[in-house]
Amino acid sequence: MLRAINRYSLFLLILTFLLLSFPLTTSRAVAASQKSAFSQGMVVTQDRWASEAGLQVLKDGGNAVDAAVTIGFVLAVTLPQAGNIGGGG
Repeated sequence: MLRAINRYSLFLLILTFLLLSFPLTTSRAVAASQKSAFSQGMVVTQDRWASEAGLQVLKDGGNAVDAAVTIGFVLAVTLPQAGNIGGGG
């Protein structure tokens, strides 16, 4: 009886793993095929230096997340009261 339960549990574990890993591989394939390229973009911040840095990242081929991270770092230096870590805002 215990041996049958162990086999059944192992079967369910393997089946669960296979079913959970299938959507991940499918969504990665779909995401890789849906790349977009745009010729225009815009960056708006409270600080001129942060906007220029974010725009330069986009011009150099970065994406919106790359630009946002760059802007966050520049704002931490040029406008610390904007709510960055240690900014008190």
